[in-house]
Amino acid sequence: MKIVGVTHARQDLLRGTIETHPSNEILSILQSLNESACIGIECLPHNSSFLKKSKERGIRNEGGEYFHLIQEFCLNKGLKIIYLENEELELERISKLAEFYETKKFAKYVDFLDVFINKRDIYSLEKIKSEKPNVSFVGLGHANKWMKENSIEGEYIFEVLDTTNIVNHKTPFVSEELYEFNSSLNKLISLYRTGRMTEKIPDVVGSWQIPNLFGDICDLRGYFEVFKTSENSGIISDFLGEAIYEGRIDGQDIRFTKKYISCLPTTFRIPIVYSGKYDSQRECKGEYELPGYYKKFIMKKELPKEIFSDNQFSLLVESLEDIMGQHWNYEKELARKTN
Repeated sequence: MKIVGVTHARQDLLRGTIETHPSNEILSILQSLNESACIGIECLPHNSSFLKKSKERGIRNEGGEYFHLIQEFCLNKGLKIIYLENEELELERISKLAEFYETKKFAKYVDFLDVFINKRDIYSLEKIKSEKPNVSFVGLGHANKWMKENSIEGEYIFEVLDTTNIVNHKTPFVSEELYEFNSSLNKLISLYRTGRMTEKIPDVVGSWQIPNLFGDICDLRGYFEVFKTSENSGIISDFLGEAIYEGRIDGQDIRFTKKYISCLPTTFRIPIVYSGKYDSQRECKGEYELPGYYKKFIMKKELPKEIFSDNQFSLLVESLEDIMGQHWNYEKELARKTN
């Protein structure tokens, strides 16, 4: 079984969306298959009602050209196609996002993320496991996650655009940054629904603090959870990634050094020193040092409920969207035009 992870498209400031097309190596693989072979493709059938309605509304599925060409090739060659997208999930995904734009209730956006990140992934994976296609074409994020987590055995192949916008047929490697981005979104989903990033209970939690007319306030974008693994070391989990720390997080005076072991591409990878003091209410306030400046933080057993407002979550999403770039443009356009 071959699993091909595909970069759907690249955003170019001058040229807009640059679509990915199958490489000659991939077409050669498909050409060599006999007519009994079947191919899995992360798309809906070309005659699906969902795609027809999208087309009627003038919505172009940017990044879908690669899968369209693979589908066309298979139909011309008479190969059986296993469709790895589900129309009900696509409708749920878009309707949740549309409801968010209409109601401004962040819970709807979280529901959308859950469908987009998790439910679609589970559906595609289970479809491949049950149908066992000879070759499956999925988004790079799915393939990267499955290879990282050993979700399904097979020969992984990546089709990615290089800096000159030429498709390179590459031996796969796990992109920790891409994997961490999906993890960040799942942390957001979990924190909104349960008040925790994961099922584990942290020893303490904390956040950046930013200046305000009424004093320093917490910022959800800097929220983190601390898990001790020994007296003077442990793990710190936040929306930028996973880090290890060494030093004291309890007692009267605290001082520890944090260093990311996996994180989003914009993150400082150098050691970051935190120092502070606990007051009589067991609330620790202090500073951490970044190149050229210091920033305030707070750390305690529980943070005030105000930090978990819809407005704070919206600011967090905007921050993650900035990192993700233009990927959401098609999602937003489709959601606005679906109603």
